[in-house]
Amino acid sequence: MFESVFRNLSVKTGYLIVLFGVIVLFVLGLLPNSITWIIIKVIYFAGLISYVFLHYLNVADTEEDEEEEENDVETEGTGQDWLKIDSDQNVEELFDRFLDNTLRLTQKVLVSESVVLLFANYSKKFFSIRHKITKTPERFISAESFDLMKGLPSLVLRNRTPLIENHLPEGNEIIPYYRPEDNESRSFAAVPVFFNDLIIGVLCVDSTVQESFSNEDLELLKQFGGLISTQLVNSNRLYEYEAENWVGNVLFEVSDEMNRIIDVEDLWSYLSKKIPDVVECDRISISGKMNTREGKILRIEGGTGNLKPGRQFPLTEGIVGWVMRKNQPLRVEDFASKENYVPRFDGEETPAREYFSLLAVPVATSKSLIGTICLESTKTNKFNDQDKRILQTIANQAATIYTNASTVERLRQFSFKDSETKLENRNAFELIVPREIVRSKNFGLYLYLIFVKLYFQVEKNEPEIYRETINEFLSLCLPTLADTDYIFRLESDMFTVSSVQQDSKKITDFARALLQKVAQKKAWANGQAFDFYINIGIVTKEYLTNDIEKNIELGETAVKSARLKGPNNYLIYSGKQAQWNQPRSQADREAEP
Repeated sequence: MFESVFRNLSVKTGYLIVLFGVIVLFVLGLLPNSITWIIIKVIYFAGLISYVFLHYLNVADTEEDEEEEENDVETEGTGQDWLKIDSDQNVEELFDRFLDNTLRLTQKVLVSESVVLLFANYSKKFFSIRHKITKTPERFISAESFDLMKGLPSLVLRNRTPLIENHLPEGNEIIPYYRPEDNESRSFAAVPVFFNDLIIGVLCVDSTVQESFSNEDLELLKQFGGLISTQLVNSNRLYEYEAENWVGNVLFEVSDEMNRIIDVEDLWSYLSKKIPDVVECDRISISGKMNTREGKILRIEGGTGNLKPGRQFPLTEGIVGWVMRKNQPLRVEDFASKENYVPRFDGEETPAREYFSLLAVPVATSKSLIGTICLESTKTNKFNDQDKRILQTIANQAATIYTNASTVERLRQFSFKDSETKLENRNAFELIVPREIVRSKNFGLYLYLIFVKLYFQVEKNEPEIYRETINEFLSLCLPTLADTDYIFRLESDMFTVSSVQQDSKKITDFARALLQKVAQKKAWANGQAFDFYINIGIVTKEYLTNDIEKNIELGETAVKSARLKGPNNYLIYSGKQAQWNQPRSQADREAEP
């Protein structure tokens, strides 16, 4: 009890009482020290000490209360942290929550049967039911939209003024959001809802009782409509801010990840997995343009039917082909409105009627079209303008990455290709031969290197004859190679074939056949025939190592040894000794210089 009394005293008053008590105690100390006065002094001193103790507790509690109040103030300063708006979906949820509370309050204040907020879609000419609060939901139409020119809401939209009707006749389309057979309303009121001076919808209330709404009720409804308009403006600003942040973050992430890609196949694989996370869809396909008449499916994810990667299709039959031919994006909002199935690729594909909306954009540079990215959804009106802009931005970035990756690939191929014959060059030889040695050992086979030296009748400064001689030789050599063989051009007149075989018989058969063809062939240039011949040196598995230069040196040694015996001969390298495997024919001796 005493503690509560002290709590009601201010801190300043408490200090004054303590000061007064100390003064009284000092005065009592001057009185005589008789038994009576001593008892009085002790009692007073004990009381003063008790008061000082209780006063101290009161001061401490007061300071704690003040700290709590300060914390409350600080908490109030960050009161909107609970919003945690991460995307446009959060903005939509907040606006729905606002509409639900506002329309419920409107229903209670105006004592109405239903409160309905209608949004007008001028381009498609219909009202959509944006939100509703009703006591009888079973009376509403199953669709979420109706014609823009129907019923009393259309009058509010056209006249841009509030409307009140307290004696509604029976009619099928007076209040279009009700089913015609269930329209029991006898009173109706509505006000326009504005957004930046543009009427975008109508706020409606109705009742089954006549004379339910007065002019005062209409004024209240106008206030609720104005409240929704204000919230629309704020939500739109918040939506634009959050949407801009979300789009910026997503595009930065995609761009950063795509910039690390250096391979075309990796690019298509990345896009087929990443895009559905950015633009929600149920099927994604990425197609490449092969030529002016055909395209090919590179990637497809989702319900595919008979559509598989690698499938080729004409550019004249489906939607994807149209996008490639026109080099323009395309958005289809509802395939259900189409009488017949519209093929995506060609007329022979399995109809995918479960997909109702589509968004396709070309992947193209300023000079050429590369392919198409196509998204499909099982929902109607799934893709909006923002989705289209995002997908176009990703497609443009993909075109740049594709161009860079293709350039790198061409440079890489050029570094491993002979520019004149398009055969693998010495760089490729150094890369492939060690792998072939390992592969042959893994399969229990043997690798043979066949070195072929080409000799010309003319000097190399006669380019046409030189070029025709090489072409003539390759026309004889290439058809004799197996599918698993490699041919390399090590020097301008030195070629090497790597072949994995079980034994050397096929190698010697290859050498004999090639020598015989060359001995019977001449090169033609400028209307004249010119002779050429070859010598072959074969290096077997016993002498092959991972030292590429050593392998080439052995091959050149074998070729030189073969030439010592004349044109069109071959020799199997055998260390210090040269083993001859074929005597020179009459044709060889005639061709010998």
